[in-house]
Amino acid sequence: ALIARVADILEAAGLRGALIGGQAVNAWVELRITFDIDIEVVPDGASVRDVVDRFREQGFRVLIKQDPGERSGPDFVRLSDIETSVELDMQVAKTEFESGVIERAVLTSGQRIPVATPEDLIVLKLLASRGKDMKDLYDLGALPEIDWAYVEHWCGVWEITERLEQLRRSLAEDAARLGELFS
Repeated sequence: ALIARVADILEAAGLRGALIGGQAVNAWVELRITFDIDIEVVPDGASVRDVVDRFREQGFRVLIKQDPGERSGPDFVRLSDIETSVELDMQVAKTEFESGVIERAVLTSGQRIPVATPEDLIVLKLLASRGKDMKDLYDLGALPEIDWAYVEHWCGVWEITERLEQLRRSLAEDAARLGELFS
C-alpha cells in the first residue's frame, strides 16, 4: 500500500522514476523482508522539489536532504512515513547509468511504479557491495536470460568487474554443486 502511495505522489507531481533496492528485487525473485523503499527519479529539479513537498503533505517527514541547489534538484532525500516509520530513499539520477535504470524499468505484476530490471539491480547491488546484498545478487544472478553483456559493460564503467567475476564464479560453483547432488 505504501508503494502505491509513493506511485500516486510521483504521478501527481509528473515525476518519472523507478523502484530500486530490496522492493524491486522482490518483484523478480522470492520475496524477502525489507524495511524501506528505494526509488530513482529523473533529474527534474522543479518536479523533485514538488514531489518532496507532496510527500510532506501526505504524511512523510524529511530526514535527510542533500541539496546542493542544482537545477536537477536534490541529489538524495530520505523521508519517513509518519504513520508506519517506513523510510523512503529517493535518489536523483545524475549519471548515464542511473538515467538508463529509469528508462529500462518495467511495470511488473502488482506494481504501479516501474521496477528496475534484474540487470540494473545486479549492477546497483554490486556497486553497494554490502553484506545484505549478497542474497539478492545470488537470486538475481540465477534468473534465466540475464543480459550478462549489459552487466559486464556497466561493471567495467564503474570499475567493479572483479566483484562481478566473483559473483559469476560463485554462481557457477553453486550450480555445479547442485548438479552433483542431483546427478
